[in-house]
Amino acid sequence: IQAWYAKNRNRVGYEFKYKEIALVPRNNSFAEEERISNDISQIEREIRKDPSAFNLIASGPRNNSYHRGGNVDWTPIAEIYNKSKIVANFLMGIPEKSTSPIFRDERNRYVILKSEGKRPTPLEAIRRFVQEVIQREKMEESFDDWIKERRKEIPITVY
Repeated sequence: IQAWYAKNRNRVGYEFKYKEIALVPRNNSFAEEERISNDISQIEREIRKDPSAFNLIASGPRNNSYHRGGNVDWTPIAEIYNKSKIVANFLMGIPEKSTSPIFRDERNRYVILKSEGKRPTPLEAIRRFVQEVIQREKMEESFDDWIKERRKEIPITVY
């Protein structure tokens, strides 16, 4: 299992640790959208001036993130993708320790992400999956060997 994992580490996917700042419009009015857009733009300017401001803003009252303090601990990208395809795509595109541009997700939240880390999914989290893959590979290999043996033993005549 460990040998397969070492050989296929880049195929098993990644886990991300990140923070998010999310602002949610109270209603669908144009004025509310404009207010939220101005607020998130102001937050982005603050972060560009002082990157350490991200942590302060993420843990503050302006952040409407579903996660406490905007913190999301190590989570597989597949799980993030199942919750939000847009967040997953932005996480895959930003370098570690940097922030994303402002974007809008499926829940109509205005979001800024900060990537805290990216790592291959640990073996323990996917051990069962790796075992299934190895078993499947061995079954296919055994079946191919069995077919080759049968072809050698059984004469095939074409009329």
